[in-house]
Amino acid sequence: MEPENVKGKLAQPGEHLGAAEEAAPGKGTFERDNEVYAAVAGRVVREHGEVSVLPKKEVAQLKPGQIVYGIVMDVMENLALVEIEPLVRGLERFVPAWDYGVLRVMNIRDGFVPTAKTEMRRGDIIKARVEDLSRGISLSTKAFDLGVVRAYCAVCRHQMEMEGPAALKCPHCGTHDRRKLSKAYGQDVMLNEIKF
Repeated sequence: MEPENVKGKLAQPGEHLGAAEEAAPGKGTFERDNEVYAAVAGRVVREHGEVSVLPKKEVAQLKPGQIVYGIVMDVMENLALVEIEPLVRGLERFVPAWDYGVLRVMNIRDGFVPTAKTEMRRGDIIKARVEDLSRGISLSTKAFDLGVVRAYCAVCRHQMEMEGPAALKCPHCGTHDRRKLSKAYGQDVMLNEIKF
C-alpha cells in the first residue's frame, strides 16, 4: 500500500514511490527490482492503478516537422548518423537532450545522390528536419535552408569557407571540398544556442 504522504507530494529523480505490485509505473517513473522510482522531478499522481510523476514543465519532445541541429558522427554509403544537439534559450530547452538521428541518402537532397559520403563529413554541423519517429529518428536535409551549416577541413580541421553553392575551401590549407550546404552556411544564428 502506498504511504499516505506520497500522493500529491513532490518527488525528486530516483526517489522511491512504492512497490510495483501496488501500482504500475506510469509517466515520469521507472521500475527496478519490483520497486517504482521517480524518473523526473514533479508531483506524484496515483490513478487507475498507476503511479506517475508529472513535471511542472514538460520535457521537450521531438515531433515530425521540427527543425533540429546535429553533429555528423559517422557517414556510410547509404546514411549518416547524426547526434542531435539540445537547443536551449535561457533556462528553457526547446529540443531534448542528446539523441541520435539517421539521415538516409535518399533524404539528403532532391535528385540522385550516389553516396552520403559525397554530401557530408564526420564532424559537420547540420540543420535538418525530423521526418519520422516510428522507427527511430529519421531526418531530412532536402529543403534549400537545410544541410551543412558548418564544416571542417578533412586535412587540418579548420572551419571551411563557402566558395559556391556546394563548394567549400579551407582558408588555412587550401583544400577544396563539396557538401550539401544550407543556404545559411556559416551564418546560422541558432548555432549560438546549441549546447555542444
